[in-house]
Amino acid sequence: ETAFIECNTFLIDDQNNVKDSVDYLFTVFQENPGIVVELAGHCDLFESERKNRNCGLKRAKTIKEYIVDNGVNKRRLVATTYGSKKPLVKKEEIAALKNLSKADLEKIALRNNRVTVQVISFDFEP
Repeated sequence: ETAFIECNTFLIDDQNNVKDSVDYLFTVFQENPGIVVELAGHCDLFESERKNRNCGLKRAKTIKEYIVDNGVNKRRLVATTYGSKKPLVKKEEIAALKNLSKADLEKIALRNNRVTVQVISFDFEP
């Protein structure tokens, strides 16, 4: 599951179905009491790597806090960041789309602003 998040946004709301994605993840935790997941924050390519790492980590921690606040043990979630190191859309791909408007190019690039979820263990014991 991937939650796409606007730049400099750390709210879990209905925009871009972020809340739906996080609520679905909460359901997955309820149905799979042994899983532990990594929440990895990713960012666009417009800021410095330091800023992107901080932003990505804040996104991942926001989702972790939301899920923990709803009753999931905090040891079942690991918040981390990859900053802009693992983009969905690379700079070269954006540059190749010369016929699009600047606004459309930014929308494509902003797909890099996301939190991804990966199961890292099935053996959690409280």
